[in-house]
Amino acid sequence: MDVKKYGEFIKAIELVDVFMPKSTGQRYWFGEQLHDPVASVGFKSKLAEVKQGSIVIDGLFKVLGTHGENEKVFTLDFVLRLKYSLTGFDLESIDDKQLKDMINAFRERNFPINAWPYAREVVSSFTTRMGLPTLFIGVLRK
Repeated sequence: MDVKKYGEFIKAIELVDVFMPKSTGQRYWFGEQLHDPVASVGFKSKLAEVKQGSIVIDGLFKVLGTHGENEKVFTLDFVLRLKYSLTGFDLESIDDKQLKDMINAFRERNFPINAWPYAREVVSSFTTRMGLPTLFIGVLRK
């Protein structure tokens, strides 16, 4: 991949929208005392759409909440869709393979960093709405 072109690509891309098109969750634990709940978060990303001037990437998140001896407390599955604009980048200056390589590099490197704060908020909000203590989700380590 042309590093200079990728740098231009990164400078031109801008996050313009974040939304959650799908979510499912279930609470399993209804006991009295919840001791030190822990949430494990897994995710993968996939390219949803590329149009002239925009890129859409979906993050598929799976969360498992446990406590004690790995007793299941809740599960939460959701999709975060991030839409990026791509203005000021000359798409005519690269071929389709180069564009695909740049988008895949961005999806693997930058998308997780962009999506993670939103995912943390979703987990915190959903667990509170489930009547569970607010969970703290740490920084992304990949």
